[in-house]
Formats: sequence, structure tokens, C-alpha cells
Amino acid sequence: MQTRPALKWRQSSVDRTREYFELRHGSTDEGGWADWLPVALVGQESGGEFIVEFLVGVGDPSKAAAIGDVRRELDFYLVEKGEADPWAYARYHCDTAANLYSKVHWSFLKSHSDRLAQFEGMLVARLGGDELPRNLVNEGDLEKRFVLPLVRECADQVPGLRAYAHPWRQSTTCEPNCTDGRGIVTSPELHGCPDCWNRSKDWAAVRLYGLHCFDVVIGNQGDSLAVELKLLRRTGRGNRRANNEVQRLLGQCMIARLVHSRVVGFCVAEEGAIDLSKAGQASALRDYGVTLVVRTVDRTG
Repeated sequence: MQTRPALKWRQSSVDRTREYFELRHGSTDEGGWADWLPVALVGQESGGEFIVEFLVGVGDPSKAAAIGDVRRELDFYLVEKGEADPWAYARYHCDTAANLYSKVHWSFLKSHSDRLAQFEGMLVARLGGDELPRNLVNEGDLEKRFVLPLVRECADQVPGLRAYAHPWRQSTTCEPNCTDGRGIVTSPELHGCPDCWNRSKDWAAVRLYGLHCFDVVIGNQGDSLAVELKLLRRTGRGNRRANNEVQRLLGQCMIARLVHSRVVGFCVAEEGAIDLSKAGQASALRDYGVTLVVRTVDRTG
């Protein structure tokens, strides 16, 4: 009869593209998840071991109490408790009152691909259902006032995803740094981190008879979602110009698929700019990894 090898954990880097746990330290009296100190990540076991990556300096005296509490919970839940499947039990523990009221809080994060799919579903629903701002001036205005706030709110609900967006001439970068930040900066106004945005062009842009950058990108190289948007005005003369711009949006979406696993095309059109009854094969775009969201408004500005 084979016996299960003794479980233990060791320090190393956690693969964040796979399932993992994040452990934070703090009290419910001091706020919630966003306010607590990120202390460690826990990766899946390999050869009877769990991988733990500390996010704070283990030699930092100011973090000693938090690290000590986290070490005790790692020992208890992964080793000492003796569960047949410690990983599954840790997932269960995330949803318990014991986890909520402890000083150490566990949160389970799905694989990067699952999280990206979850994010896409949330964003598409919000793009299609949330109230649009009034008097939109141009596509930059649409991105800053509507799309980027939704991206940030959805990303806050799906941990572990980074966003890349236009900095809009702002110089403020990620807090506390670009490694631990989320790519979107809230001060002095909502904008993309300029450093993250510039670095993302190495992998998130397409070089095809010129450089094609996309309005917003979420995720990592090899597993990412691009958002491309278009604001259309009614022009008359059969609105040929508006139709041409729709074709341009679709072309940009297909170009984005060269490097991004998922693409969302978002079009806001003045009433009468395009004929929604002629959407035709728009739903078939999903077979190619592209989701198209089209909204109409009385006027855009």
C-alpha cells in the first residue's frame, strides 16, 4: 500500500498563469481586501510540495508579525491539518467565516485564462448595458469617460489581471510600482500607466505595414484581450462614411487577433448612423475570437 508523501512547502516563484492563492494580512476592523497587506502567494503542489512566494521582505522587521501569522497558517492548512486534499480544503477555507475574521485572509485565483474569460464576460455585459455618458465628443472621450472606468471596475473584481491603456498625457505611474500595480492609475484622473503602456507595445501591438496599437489591453503576452472602440456620427448621404468606419473597426479587431487571444470591438453610433437590422453575420465573429458590442444614442455631442 502506497502512502502519500509528506507534504511541505518551500519558497520559490509562483506561476501566476495557473491557479494560485493570495494571502493578505489585516483586520476587518481596518477595511477589506484592498486595504490588507499582500504577504504571500501559494502555488499548486509539485512532488508533494507547495510553492510559496512571499511578496514582502522576510527580513523586514515591520512585516515580521504578518509574516509570522502567514507562516503559521501555511503550516496548519497545508501540512499539519492532514487533509487528504489540502489544495481543495484551502479553496473551501476561502469562503468560510474563519477566513473572514482571521488576521490572514486566503483568496483563490483561477488560472489566468479563466480569469480573462470571466473579465471579458463582465466587461461585455457592462459595455452593452451601462448608461452611456451624455455629449460624447470623440473616441478619446468615450474611452476616458466610459470604457476605462468599466475596465478598472471589472479588473477590481477579477484579481491578478493587468490593464494597459493610453496615458492621455499623464505622467503618474503605477502604485507602488509597475510590478505590483494594475496598470490603471486613478490620480490626478483615470489613465493608463505611461510606463506600462510603452512597454506593452513590444508584444501588444501589431506591426503590419505600420504599428497598430489597440485602445485597451488586458492580460499577459500570450493570453490577452484587446478592446478596440469606435464612435460614429450620422453623416447623411447613406452614411457611407459611418459604414466605412465600421469596416475599419472590424479590420482592427481581426488584426488584433494576430497577437491577442480575445478581442472586443465596441461601437457607439448616433441614431441612424448605421442600420442595426443589417448586422448580418456579426455573431459569427465570435467563432474567430471577436465579440462585437454596438450601442446607439440620440446624439454624441
